[in-house]
Formats: sequence, C-alpha cells, structure tokens
Amino acid sequence: MTEQLEFRLGGEPRPDILAGLTDEQRRAVEHGVGPLLIVAGAGTGKTHVLTARVVHLIAAQKAKPHEILAVTFTEKAAAQMQERVDLNTPLGLNDAAIKTFHGFGDEVFREFALELGRSGELRVLSSAEQVIFVREHLYDLPLKKYRPSGDPLRYVRALLDLFGRARDEDVSPEAYTDYAAKLRADIGDGIDADVRKDDADTHEELAKVYAAYTRLKEDTGVIDFGDQIALCLGLLREHPAAARRLRNRYRYVLVDEFQDTNAAQFTLLAKLVEPHRNITVVGDDDQSIFAWRGATLGNFEAFQNAYPDATVVTLVENRRSSQGILDAAYSLISHSPDRLETRLGVDKHLRGREATGEVEVDHLQYVSGADEAEEIANRIARDALRRQRRYGEFAILVRNNSDATPFLNALARRQIPAHFSGGGQLYERPEIRLLISFLSAVATPTDSRHVYNLAVSALYATSSRRSRRPTARSRRRPSRRRSTSSRTSPTTPGAPRSSRRPSFSTSSSSARSSLRSTSSRSQRSLRSRGRTSRNSSGSSTPLPARCPPTARRSSCRISSCFARRGTIRSPRTSRSPLSA
Repeated sequence: MTEQLEFRLGGEPRPDILAGLTDEQRRAVEHGVGPLLIVAGAGTGKTHVLTARVVHLIAAQKAKPHEILAVTFTEKAAAQMQERVDLNTPLGLNDAAIKTFHGFGDEVFREFALELGRSGELRVLSSAEQVIFVREHLYDLPLKKYRPSGDPLRYVRALLDLFGRARDEDVSPEAYTDYAAKLRADIGDGIDADVRKDDADTHEELAKVYAAYTRLKEDTGVIDFGDQIALCLGLLREHPAAARRLRNRYRYVLVDEFQDTNAAQFTLLAKLVEPHRNITVVGDDDQSIFAWRGATLGNFEAFQNAYPDATVVTLVENRRSSQGILDAAYSLISHSPDRLETRLGVDKHLRGREATGEVEVDHLQYVSGADEAEEIANRIARDALRRQRRYGEFAILVRNNSDATPFLNALARRQIPAHFSGGGQLYERPEIRLLISFLSAVATPTDSRHVYNLAVSALYATSSRRSRRPTARSRRRPSRRRSTSSRTSPTTPGAPRSSRRPSFSTSSSSARSSLRSTSSRSQRSLRSRGRTSRNSSGSSTPLPARCPPTARRSSCRISSCFARRGTIRSPRTSRSPLSA
C-alpha cells in the first residue's frame, strides 16, 4: 500500500470546487461520519456533490486519499470524477480509488485470487464470448427441455440472461438447487399438482444447468461480469482475514447512481463498510430506468433498514431547466407509486429558473403518427422563418430509432436538413457490414453474397454489372471430368471408346452453342497450319491457336481450353473470371 504524505503543500489555494455550493449541497459535502443518503433530482448536481465530498475529505484531512473509494457505473463517469478530483486536490494527494463496480470487483478478485483458489490471470468473457462458450459446451450441460433437437441453440441467450439475473440477485447455484428441491417437496396432491410438478421439473433442470455452467467456467479458467461481483462478495463472506484488510483500507465509501444498483452490489457495499458504516449514496428513484438489467429500487428500502439512523439530504435546486418544464415533469412523475417522496416524507418538487412569458410546454394530440410528423415539420419550418432561428436549434426526441423515420421523411419533403443521432444497431452500420463481408470472403471465398458486397463496395469500386458475372457462373458450376485425349497421343488399340473421347463439361445450351462456334472459328484459323487432332470417330479436330498458359504447360487438352471452371468460352477470351 502506498504511504501518503501527511504535510500540506504550501502556497496551494483551497479547492474552489467547494465554493458556490447551495446550503443543502454543503450540508451533504461536509457531513461527518456515519451513513448518508442524498436524494438528488435531475439536474441538481449529484455527481458534483459526490466529487466535492471526496475533495473535502482530503482537504479537511478526515481521510487519506487511498482510504476513499468511490464507485459508479460507467468508465466515462469514473474518468470524469477522477479528473475533477485531480484538478481540485493538491499534487500527490489525488490517488483516491474511483472505479466502476465491475472494475473494483475485478481488482479485488485478482488481488485475492489465492484466497479464492483461482488464478489471477482469468479471462473475463464478454456477452458474445459467453454465447460462444455455451455453444461449445452445449452438450456438457444437463439440458433436456431447453435443448430441443430441432434447434439446440434456441435458448442459449435466454439461459445466459437467467444466470446473469441470478448473479444480480445474489443467488448462488447451491441456493437455486435448494429452491428447486423445495418446489419438489411442496408438490402435494392438490388439484394443481401437475402444474406444481412441471414447475419443479423446470427449475430443477435450470438449477442443474446453472451449477454445471459455473463448474465449466472454473475448469476452463474464465469468468463473466456477474462473477466479478459474486466472487468479491464471496471473499467478504468466507475469508475474514481478507475482508478485514479491505475494510481497513477503505474508510469512506461513496456510491453514485444508487438507483441503478442491484441486490448483489448493495450487499457487497454493506459488507465492505460493516465496522465504520461510513457510506454515502446518491440517487433518485425517479431516474431508475435499468430494472431490465437487475437494478432494483428495493435498495433504497434496504438502505433504510440497514441504517435507520442515516442522514437524509434532499437536493431540489435544478440548474438546467426552467420552472415550467419542471412543473410539467413533476405532474407526470408524481403518479408513480412507491416514491421516496412519500416514503421518506420529503419534498422532491424541483425548483429551476424563473418561467418566461413563452409557452414552455404545449401538449398536442394527433390522430396518427404521420399527422404528428407532418405538423412538427410545419412548426419547425414556420418558426425558423418567422423568428429567424437556425434549424440546429430544434430537436425532436423519439422513443425508438424506428419512430424517427416519419419525422425524417416529413423534414426531407420540406428540404429541412436533419441529423439523426440514434446510432442504430452495430451490425447495420455500413463500415461494419463491409468488414464482415471482407472477413467472410477471406474465410469462405465461395460465399458469393459477401464477395459480391465486397466487390461493389467503395473499397474496390467494381461495377455491379461486371461483378455479377462470376457470381452467376459460380452458381451453375458443374462437376468436371478429367479428359483423356491428347494432342500428340495416338489412340490406343483396344481402349474403350469413352476413354479416347474428349470430355466437355457444359451446363447449358448456350455453352454448347459457344463450343460449336469456337470450334468452327478454330478450324478456319488452323486449317492452313495443318494442326489437327484425331478424335474417337477418326475425323480431324483442330486445336486452338491460342491456348491459356496452363494449357500450354500441360498436354494442351481441348477440355482445358474450352471447359475451364465448367464454363465454355472462346480461346481468345480465356481469362480469369474476375478480369472479364
């Protein structure tokens, strides 16, 4: 552990991040020891308050920088918080641990890998690698119902989602197995016994698969994102010595976006701060939008139950929006059940800038989405003309990417420039599709669809008319038979007639007509030279004057000139299909 200098560096001004705080913000920043819950609405500066508290703990010498742990959810948010702390702390006193939940779990796991009986060089599987891992070990899992014979890979993604949700809810394979056994024991002889039995069978199979999946990861030396939290939590539960080292290291723990935490993450935080209880959480139940990935608002209730003496600070001064917009938003969100405003008895009605004379919120209703798009486009064109506003000052928000199409079409009909920043799916982006076509063409050259996409792309700038030729020829390529006739080899007495007959591999009537026209042209060009070859019927068959290089190096068989790659073509145009 790095030792910190305990003297203050002279001449350095007091961090100005503490200046300009409101009364409620300063109350949260200067809070002493013990649990603290900060209920911060949208735009009230909750991340700023959390950063200011880190700076205050260092500046007031309440904690050394390495004794502070701040956790958030994204690498971008952690980097921004780290940058703000660095700018507002003296040089050499800015090594507070600011990480994401999974980053913290991964660091702890690798440090205490020996205690956990694992290797510190384990590889973390991404979501795509998890699917590949399960597909490779599909028949090593005790699957019956969820591995149908017609489509064995049908439930792979659903199984991984189930295992991930189990990790988020702090449900181990052993706990899931006990739950399935309890369902089996509670079947009974009631009228719904068959339903209970089917439910028990399903969960027994899933519990066995969950346990087998966990063992496979241990045997192959890999982990997933859920394991980073679960293994760290297991360390705090089952290894008291390692847990004491972690608890003594981090004396102050701060959590950003608390409404997005799941059950396992809160349990991890509670275990980490058991001796000192110096935990600060910042969140807003009205901004919880990640329930689909395990986030639960029940953590607010769990926090109250674990720390009934916690200090509660509410931030309501919004610095982004005007009062009219905030009033309209509050009138909608107030209908949401089980809000902290009711549970804690606090006021969460945000206060913003003074309302202007203009109408800030106007609720309009239309019969269809097309009518709405047309009217929105008309309003933008009218306001831009009357008030001399730039088109870049207007914004249209939609829920899904597909909902933007009517608006884009309506704007285009009025020649209003627009930029769509929805992003779309990764594999629908043109550069990603080009990369996939390139890799597929390298891996499987016979994949005509990807070869065609690559050929007509801007990378090679091949016209679609020219690139369709080899694609069409490859679809009608027949099997080739080896020809046995030679220009100089005499016919062998007694040999089968079929063995002395030249072999022409054709696939259509057009190919046969091309052969006849080519043969007639060759006869006229070679008649004066006397270069002929005897066929099986004894008649003279002229040889072409211009043979491909491959044919000249061989015995110059007729089939080599006219039946290359299963397509009959004139000797004068015997080139590579891609050069045609």
